[in-house]
Amino acid sequence: MVNHELTDVEKRIFLSAMRRETQICESLPFHDGAVDLVSVCHSITAKVKRELWGNQQPTADNILTNLLMEDNAMAIQKKAKAEAEATKYEIQVTRAKELENETIMFDMTVNGIQIYGCSYKTLKRKDNGEEFAKIGFPSRKGSDGKYYNQVYFKINDDLVKVIEKEIEAAL
Repeated sequence: MVNHELTDVEKRIFLSAMRRETQICESLPFHDGAVDLVSVCHSITAKVKRELWGNQQPTADNILTNLLMEDNAMAIQKKAKAEAEATKYEIQVTRAKELENETIMFDMTVNGIQIYGCSYKTLKRKDNGEEFAKIGFPSRKGSDGKYYNQVYFKINDDLVKVIEKEIEAAL
């Protein structure tokens, strides 16, 4: 009896490839509308392995190496994108005051535009207790009772760090 079991890594790749290539099943020949799922899965597995590794037989090390290289490339792209976004803004905190409830109110200039009434607070996540910084923008209460930001711009973790440094310098 031949073992057709895939390793966990091969299963991850197989499922990923199935999500990307939904037309594979449509291109396979079926007889009288009957579908032999085993042969379909073997055909898909063979196609995925051919596309990923050509004629060489994949090993768990090859699969893991490919996954790690792909993850590393994605991490590098994400870091480059975050750095590019951080450099889009020129941020300067012009005034900062710490309140009794551990909130810091501050004004900042972003690319020459002054924003008054921003807030900074350190909070803890409910699920794991990890601390994170929250930047609040000036807001007003709407007629529905909800608060709506009057001014805002996209902030990522790198920009939060820049703003934190500027706040420390202003205090």
